[in-house]
Amino acid sequence: MTTVTVYTALCERDPDGWWVVTIKDHPGIFTQARRLDQVEAMATEAIALVLDVPEGSVGVAVVPKLPPDVDAAIEDYVTARNLSASAAGDAAVATLDAVHHLEDMKLTLRDIGQILGLSFQRVQQISKGANRHVVSH
Repeated sequence: MTTVTVYTALCERDPDGWWVVTIKDHPGIFTQARRLDQVEAMATEAIALVLDVPEGSVGVAVVPKLPPDVDAAIEDYVTARNLSASAAGDAAVATLDAVHHLEDMKLTLRDIGQILGLSFQRVQQISKGANRHVVSH
């Protein structure tokens, strides 16, 4: 089995729109690519060539170097996305719990849907797909 060494490819945009790629801890290895999705292949080839190792033994972690304000915007996006995913999970649990309570009152699917602002078809999916023991208060 071939041991893979992972190298960090630091990528900076130049004024002409190219990604200029340097390999962390190996200042003599560099390449460039038009698109970020091309960096891994280009860096792998450059590393293997300069270090005289098989390409299959080279792994590349692509790290774009961006201005601080852009990094901050990306961090805000990731935080919001994670909060949204968490809130969606919480909403699903709360919806299931509410459906169960309303079903216990012997309400119709249409009435449950009306109360929760869901279609009766969605209420039916929730009701039939749920394990009642998963959520209980």
